[in-house]
Amino acid sequence: MNQYNRCKEKEIYAEAYVVPQSYCNLLDNTDALLFGTIFKDLVRPYRRRKNKKKNCSM
Repeated sequence: MNQYNRCKEKEIYAEAYVVPQSYCNLLDNTDALLFGTIFKDLVRPYRRRKNKKKNCSM
């Protein structure tokens, strides 16, 4: 085996097996872009804080 043949061989470092899953409880395209996910279960409703003045005196 010369140097050129050795470069053409590919080594396998790791393999992963992922079980196929069915996707359910999905958002429509517009809401998915808005929330950054297609899964409804990952959307968390955050409440906006009232504007509080920060006391940053140095």
